[in-house]
Amino acid sequence: MKKTSYYTIITGASSGIGLALANEFAKNGHNLILVARREELLKEISAQISLKNKVSVEYIVADLTKPSDMVNLQSELQKKDYKINILVNNAGFGLVGEFSELELKVQQDMIDLNIKALVDLSYYFARQFKNQGFGWIMNVSSVVGFLPGPYMAVYYASKNFVTSFSLALAQELKQYNIVVTSLCPGYTDTKFQETSGMDKLSKFGKSNFVATTEQVAQSGYQGLIERSELITIPGFGNKLMLWLIKFVPVRIKLALVDYLQNSKTATPNSH
Repeated sequence: MKKTSYYTIITGASSGIGLALANEFAKNGHNLILVARREELLKEISAQISLKNKVSVEYIVADLTKPSDMVNLQSELQKKDYKINILVNNAGFGLVGEFSELELKVQQDMIDLNIKALVDLSYYFARQFKNQGFGWIMNVSSVVGFLPGPYMAVYYASKNFVTSFSLALAQELKQYNIVVTSLCPGYTDTKFQETSGMDKLSKFGKSNFVATTEQVAQSGYQGLIERSELITIPGFGNKLMLWLIKFVPVRIKLALVDYLQNSKTATPNSH
C-alpha cells in the first residue's frame, strides 16, 4: 500500500505482537497512532519506527483497563482530528492458574482489557468508519479461543469472545465497506507464550508451531489488507491443529490443555 494521510491506530503497541504489527504497517507506508501504558517506551519506539520507515508516528499513553483512560483516549483522538482508517485491537493479557485461587480483580482487569476495551473501540470506530464510507478492523485473538482453557479459563474464554464477536461484526459491517478480521496466532516466540504453556507444543515440531512476532504480523497484515479474511491463522501447523481438534472429544481437549497449563505460574503477561 502506498503512503497515505490516514492513520492506523494500534493498541498494546509497545511490545510483542503489537510492536511487530506497528513495524509491519509502517513498513507498508501507514502512519501510526500507538497506544500503550509506558510513555518512555512508546516515545522511543515511535521515534525509531518513524525514522526507519519515513512515516508519521504519534502515541497516546493509556491503560485501557481504566474507563477514564478510555474516555481520555477518545477525547484526544477527537481533539487532534486524526483521519483514521484502520483499527488494530491488540491490547490484552493472560494469567495462568486455578480460577478460584487467582486474584479476582486481576481477572476482572483481564476481561476489561481483552473484551470491554476491544468492544468500546470497535464501537467507536465502526461508527466513524461508517460515516467515512470505509475502514478496516483487526481484532487480535488466538487459536486458544477455539478450545476450553483450564488454568487459563478467563483468557481462553476472552479469546473465544473476540473471535465470535469479530465474525459477527464482519457480517454486519461489510455492507458499509468495512473489513473486520480476527488474527488468531498460535504459539508465538514471546514471553507471554512461554508462561501460557503453549511452549510445550514445540516438542511436537517447533518449525510447525512456533512463529516469530514478525511472521504473525505479516500474516495479519496480509489477511486484513490484501485478502480481507474473516479469520487469519498464521502457520500451517496451527491450521492443521485446529482442523484436527474438531474431531477430538471434549474431555480429551480438556486433558490436553490441563497438561499445557497446569505446571505454569500465575504471572500476568501481555501478548
